[in-house]
Formats: sequence, structure tokens, C-alpha cells
Amino acid sequence: MDLLEKYSWLFMIMAIFLGIFLGRVDYIAEGASHFIVPFLMVMLFGVFLQTSFGSLKAGFKNVRLAGLSFLINFVWAPA
Repeated sequence: MDLLEKYSWLFMIMAIFLGIFLGRVDYIAEGASHFIVPFLMVMLFGVFLQTSFGSLKAGFKNVRLAGLSFLINFVWAPA
């Protein structure tokens, strides 16, 4: 376990408070909405990069869970 993994909880808390603080600054808050999707993509890429293909394959073999996830993400949430 490297330093980043060990203290990832601390980095997340610091990022949350930094985001809250910077969201209060007017000239930053105006353009912040343009950065939500790119930063979210980078964050999710980092999370999914740590997922092994074996566990991903096992997750799709669970048909009920995969179907429920599909319904929530692509049917319920857009509706």
C-alpha cells in the first residue's frame, strides 16, 4: 500500500473542503460547472483502474445485480 492509498480518505476530505471553499468565490463559481464532468471522469477512471477484470467478470455473472444496476442507471435515473 503506497502513501496515496493509505491517506486517500484524507485527500478526499481535503478536496471536499477545498471545493466548498472555492465554490464560494464568485469568479471561480461562475465557470466551475464546466469542470464537473471532466473532473468526474478523471476521478472515476482512477477508481475503476483499481478494479480487476476478474471481479468485473464476476459482477456481470450476477444477473440480478447487473440488471438492477442497468435499470437504475439507464432507466430510473434519466426518468
